Amino acid sequence: MTINDQLVRAYFDSEGMEKYRDEWFFGALEAGKNVFECPSRSAQMAENVETIWRTIQNVTQDFRPANGTIWDALFSNWPSIPVHIDLIVGFPKPYDAVTMKDAAGQTHIVLDLIRWCDYGLPKNVEGVVRNLLAHEMTHAFIAARYPEADVASDGADYRAKLDALTFHEGFAHLIAYEDTPIDQVNWDSDFWKQIEQMSCEKMREAVVENEPQRQKEHLRNGFCGRYEEKYACMCGMLYLVKQWRKNGLDGLKASFADYRGFAGKTVES
Repeated sequence: MTINDQLVRAYFDSEGMEKYRDEWFFGALEAGKNVFECPSRSAQMAENVETIWRTIQNVTQDFRPANGTIWDALFSNWPSIPVHIDLIVGFPKPYDAVTMKDAAGQTHIVLDLIRWCDYGLPKNVEGVVRNLLAHEMTHAFIAARYPEADVASDGADYRAKLDALTFHEGFAHLIAYEDTPIDQVNWDSDFWKQIEQMSCEKMREAVVENEPQRQKEHLRNGFCGRYEEKYACMCGMLYLVKQWRKNGLDGLKASFADYRGFAGKTVES
């Protein structure tokens, strides 16, 4: 694991940040534009950013998520997969954690530490850091295993995109969920039953949608917004919970065998 924290260190040193506007991630986040925003600076913000920065430095030492057994099952070589983490400031809201590729095709996990502080310092900083690392590193590992899924995620084919994104987010959400082993979560609670019903109803509409504007809305609503309202992420995660409960890690490995058709599988009876 390599960590590039040049921008954060420059922020601590009160350097002029405009000179970093042309760093590759500011031009690659959104197509056709540079998203750099000169970061706000106050004593409290700098203190919060430093707290998160130090926590990341500590947590990334020999990091293993709460659901590390799933990593072991799906990515047997995960300790040897290159992980590049960029700690930055300068992204616009709501981009706090993003997995993206540089010009050479190398996957990076880009974390904007000011965006993490938009609503004040999280109460459980270490838990938040572990959760985000598990989530974003899972994306990086999937990208290494299925580069074609990454192509589909950014492509124009609606159904391939829905499959690839639901696959990516389902596994990432499951492995990272609240930094908690999945066998310690009450998946039978009324909360999760309601989320499953709502999410599956929307997914059933999404997988058969043919109207281009509605397809765009399904993609936006499926992967953007409040955690439990992202129906595709929830469908993917809860489908994987079912496979795990039926067949344990073998069920997850079988589900991981192919991302194609994954969105439809999440709502099969």
